Amino acid sequence: MRELSLFHNRIRDPTPLVENPGIGAGDVVDVRCNRLSLAPDSGDMRAVEALRGRDVRLRYAPQGAGGCG
Repeated sequence: MRELSLFHNRIRDPTPLVENPGIGAGDVVDVRCNRLSLAPDSGDMRAVEALRGRDVRLRYAPQGAGGCG
């Protein structure tokens, strides 16, 4: 995979992205403007860090109504 856009799709759980072995280094994943929690200790943020740890180029902020128009 090279690029996956999930922009503005009401996603609440990024776990399937983390569990997908086809997403890896150099891939671009856009999950901006969904319903993920960006709180430092949230499960969603742990998923973000797991993907970034695999060198996935992740676009994840902003979330919710803030800046998503």
